[in-house]
Amino acid sequence: MIGKALHHLFLDTCVWFDLAVSEFSLVAKLARLIDEGKARIVIPELIRTEWDGCKNKIETQIAKEVVDSRRFAIRFMSFMDEIESTDASSRIASADPKSMGRRIAAHRIDAIETILNSDATTRVPVSDQARTLAIKHALEKKAPFRMRNSMADALIFLAVVEWVNDQKPDCAVFVTHNTKDFSDEKRGEDDVFFKERLAPDLQSLVENNGMMFGAVIGRVLNDVEQSVATEAEVERSEAVVARVRLNDDVLEELMSGGAIAKLLAQHKKFEELTSGGAIAKMMEQQKKFEEMTSGGAIGKMMEQQRKIEEMFRRF
Repeated sequence: MIGKALHHLFLDTCVWFDLAVSEFSLVAKLARLIDEGKARIVIPELIRTEWDGCKNKIETQIAKEVVDSRRFAIRFMSFMDEIESTDASSRIASADPKSMGRRIAAHRIDAIETILNSDATTRVPVSDQARTLAIKHALEKKAPFRMRNSMADALIFLAVVEWVNDQKPDCAVFVTHNTKDFSDEKRGEDDVFFKERLAPDLQSLVENNGMMFGAVIGRVLNDVEQSVATEAEVERSEAVVARVRLNDDVLEELMSGGAIAKLLAQHKKFEELTSGGAIAKMMEQQKKFEEMTSGGAIGKMMEQQRKIEEMFRRF
């Protein structure tokens, strides 16, 4: 896909959010590609509405990360002070993380809105036809209606499909971190990252217009211009997608009642044993309970979460 074709990029709201919070180094690179006429943003009006509604959440999340980073930095500098004299610890300790978080968030939001408000950004309305088809997908439980009320997701995607069908650009890519609802759930035998294949219900809508699908924004930008995103930035983009997917998996498990039901059933058995005085059985049941929470669905999810957090700490 690398070449001179103008790439029309449709970034879902969650991608803009993560660009502001976790992948901000890519924003300047995206802006340069737009300025050089290599990429163009096409944004359904609904995404702009959602973006306006999540600015406070962006500020809150950045402030939290600043607080966490400050806590780690103070601890680290305390070790440095044992080796050599430095005033860095006091400077870090005196910083106001909430104020700093607000300033950083304002700067990042402004940088993204410069792109969203640019003359090079095309705005797309949501048609009545898209609304009708979204309702049909909801009633038939087709993607993206898998885990929750995904009407907004469906309207955004269908508005993009309509625009591509009408305008017929040389290259169009829809990018979202919401792989739980949009991507193919089955791993294929090809070399395509399985989270970057559209669900069959949605793939059938784009087979004739050539629109592509991506989940890792670092790789998408590298398709526009080779190596514009560094290897570290691509790995970070992959970690963001993995983290979002893990959170969705945990949410789905909780919503299904699977993990909670198992824990409640185990707890009920535990109470029955304690009330009957069977100490030996009680201890055995307690052991099974601990094994389930550590090695069962929740334990595996927590282990995945730990691995993802370790990936983030490398950056």
